[in-house]
Amino acid sequence: MKKRTVKHVLFGTVQYGLMLFYAVFLVLPVFFSFMSSIRPSEEIFKYASPFSLSTFIPRHISLESFRSLFVDYEFMKPLVNTVVVCAVTVVLGLALNALAGFAFAKFRFRGKHVLFLMVILTMMIPFEAIAIPLYSLCHQLNMLNTKSALILPAVANGTYIFLFKNAFEEIPDSLAESARIDGASWLAVFTKIYIPLTKPIMVSAGLLIFFYQWQSFVWPLIAANAPEVRVVQVALSVFQQENGTLWGEIFAASVVTTVLPLMFFFPLQKYYKMGISTSGMKE
Repeated sequence: MKKRTVKHVLFGTVQYGLMLFYAVFLVLPVFFSFMSSIRPSEEIFKYASPFSLSTFIPRHISLESFRSLFVDYEFMKPLVNTVVVCAVTVVLGLALNALAGFAFAKFRFRGKHVLFLMVILTMMIPFEAIAIPLYSLCHQLNMLNTKSALILPAVANGTYIFLFKNAFEEIPDSLAESARIDGASWLAVFTKIYIPLTKPIMVSAGLLIFFYQWQSFVWPLIAANAPEVRVVQVALSVFQQENGTLWGEIFAASVVTTVLPLMFFFPLQKYYKMGISTSGMKE
């Protein structure tokens, strides 16, 4: 009994030690970015080698990088563009994908299984394979360099339809049948019964859509690179100039673009974990 206890303690110590090392390994670059954003530009890499306390703790505090970011480079404009694009995509994406998932879960119609198979197959197609046809389509519709070019291609997604379908299938059909007998329309059944019962799934899908749009770079760079519709990930590339890299502004922008999504994630992480754990998906 004693040997088992010692073995259990040793195993737990090693496990927590590895977890602590992994956590430090993940947090250290973020901490360095934050500290570098509040240093004077000439000191960012001055103490990088050899490693010392000054490598991570600035000797002088300066907010010049943030001032330059928002005043000289007008970073607020791409920031607002990104928030608008993400918000609209989340609203439209939740509505469309939830309705599609509800239809696949609760209705019987000809070609249902073939159509759902096609939806699943879209999850396996890399974006690079459809980038050129998608660009050509947006060009024909005069959507290039507009927010619509960023929003509409990201609204429908096979992953979220699959997520909602699985969630709705777990809800007993008797609830919908009882509501229909009482005279409720299918839209009322969907909005007043199924949506409230799948709140964790709604939050999980909403966060996935939000983060996908927030970190998207390739498609915005191709389809909407004009200054008036530029998003944050594309705006970050502006600081890599021909004559050098503006590291202070890059670190400041990285901090801003990291903190804002976390403000949405932390209050909703409980529902996100519930949604992921009950949907058959893994983080």
